[in-house]
Amino acid sequence: MNNPVLRDKVAAIGGDLEQWKANANGVDLNRNFDADWYEFVGSPQPASERYRGTYPGSEPEAAALIRLTQDYHLKRTISYHTCSALIYWYFKQSGNVLEESKKFADEISSTTGYYLDDDYTAVEQ
Repeated sequence: MNNPVLRDKVAAIGGDLEQWKANANGVDLNRNFDADWYEFVGSPQPASERYRGTYPGSEPEAAALIRLTQDYHLKRTISYHTCSALIYWYFKQSGNVLEESKKFADEISSTTGYYLDDDYTAVEQ
C-alpha cells in the first residue's frame, strides 16, 4: 500500500494485511448492500472482513454500484472476487430468474474455469 494515510488507517483497524477484504474504512464491501444486510451478523466494528458498515450503501464504492443498478435497466450483473476461483451464483432466486441465473453461471464457469457454488450461506461462516 503506497498511500501512508491509508496504510496507517488500515494498521489502526488491525488484521492480517495479506487477507484484508475490506476497504480502508474497515467495511467489507461484499456486505455493504441491502441483500440480507439486516440479517447478516458479522463484526460489530470496522475490521479486515465481515463488517457490514453502518447502513446498506454507506460506503462510496457500494453506493456507486447501487446507483448504477438503479439508474440503468441492467439485464444482469456479475461480481468477481479474486479469492477462491468460485462463482457464488445463487441468492434466493426462483422460477425463470433462477433458470437464467444458472445458465449464465454455467457459461461464466465454462469460460473462466471458476467452480460454481450455490451455497451463499457458506461465506457467512
